[in-house]
Amino acid sequence: MISSFDLYMLLKLDHIRTACEILSILAGLTWIACFFIALTEDMLTQLGTQLKLGAVAFFLLLSGAVLIPTTKQAAIIWGVPKILDSELVKEDLPEEAKEVYGLAKQWLKNRADTPNEEE
Repeated sequence: MISSFDLYMLLKLDHIRTACEILSILAGLTWIACFFIALTEDMLTQLGTQLKLGAVAFFLLLSGAVLIPTTKQAAIIWGVPKILDSELVKEDLPEEAKEVYGLAKQWLKNRADTPNEEE
């Protein structure tokens, strides 16, 4: 069973992802500015540790922006398997729905086997 906190976090994934994107852009721009300032002022050896930490922060935030799914993706990732594994779908699914599922599955297989005409 999904808790209210899980549902809240699921709905906040888009905001978390957007925050990671914005912060990674800001961290990257700040790192570039600091790097060029350090080059012009001959302070590269003094700011070496800070530049390394800035690069790590940039890549961590960028990884978060890339790897955190959107709300829609997370709903499909976590919701669809629970729906398909439920007893209602396994046992009580009407015969017509099973037939529609079979036809959709066959159509997808045929679509995958035929090359795309637009390419």
